[in-house]
Amino acid sequence: MPIRPPALDDRSFDDLGADLVRRIPAHTPEWTNPREGDPGRTLIDLFAWLADTVLYRANLIPERQRLAFLRLLGAGMRPAVPAQGIVQVSIGDPAATAPAQLPLYSGIDKPVPFETLSELTAHAVEGRCYIKRKPSSDEQKTLANLLPDLKDLYGISGNPAGYVTTPLFVDGQEAAGRDVIAESRDGCLWIALLAGKPDAGQVAATRDELGGGSTNRRRAINVGIAPAITMPGAFDDIGIQARIAHVWEVATGADSGSGDDYLPLDVLADGTAGLTRTGVLRLLLPGKDDMGAPTNDVLQQHLAGVADRPPRIDDPVVAARLGVIAGRLLRTKTCGRFKSLHASSSSHRP
Repeated sequence: MPIRPPALDDRSFDDLGADLVRRIPAHTPEWTNPREGDPGRTLIDLFAWLADTVLYRANLIPERQRLAFLRLLGAGMRPAVPAQGIVQVSIGDPAATAPAQLPLYSGIDKPVPFETLSELTAHAVEGRCYIKRKPSSDEQKTLANLLPDLKDLYGISGNPAGYVTTPLFVDGQEAAGRDVIAESRDGCLWIALLAGKPDAGQVAATRDELGGGSTNRRRAINVGIAPAITMPGAFDDIGIQARIAHVWEVATGADSGSGDDYLPLDVLADGTAGLTRTGVLRLLLPGKDDMGAPTNDVLQQHLAGVADRPPRIDDPVVAARLGVIAGRLLRTKTCGRFKSLHASSSSHRP
């Protein structure tokens, strides 16, 4: 939306005509009935129209001067360009496991008309982000009696610290932004890719598809990021924002606890300029034999969710959809607030 320059005189045709009528008793008291249709009122309307035209042209002077100065600086007006933004494309059928192909410049009508700028392959997964949130004071009081027993159960030395598995975004967006480093226990942003339905066969089929499918072609995951950027003050120095050092990893599905349960991901493209602006990251996934999610069931692994493992998901329906992949934005090497983040997948030929 363009910024309109201030008007030198904001009086309209009606204002000018009313002002002239109010002056009649002072200048021509013999004119006692200046009604509509009177020849004198016709002259007043004529001069009001002429003055309104002059004021309209006078109010264009600041804009003309601004454009003239910009032309002297070699900065002309920019042509109109189409708006761009990040959208999340998903498959509506929860039973689907096969991907959906969208060719270049595919048009989509909802929620607003737009077209894709590249070829897109949408896989049948849903991305959800979690953090190991530090407990509040009330939650800490509740955990105070539980942690000593867990310390003996797990054989932990020192003072253990509890956490609360917390979705990072509600309905895909957090308006105020969340500080991953300050609010999390381990400094990690965890992304779980879930199958459409809580069915073990569908979970396995979806994981195989992400790992290459029948063509054994490695896939790329697209992660859209919108950092909550603090606007500088009026007199603050503005420079190039430094890239945030970070590492993307994927869980191998092993549960050894030896530190070898994660593989680093290759970054194919970084539209975020190092997490400093809104954009899309393309991460190359490994094959299906090299990725998965460790068990979420404490009956199978009593160390589920402990230490370096992904946070436990208590919702049994969501947990049953887990097992496709668990990824993380590596702890202590990045910081920042995110107001929205979406994860989806697309195919890539290495």
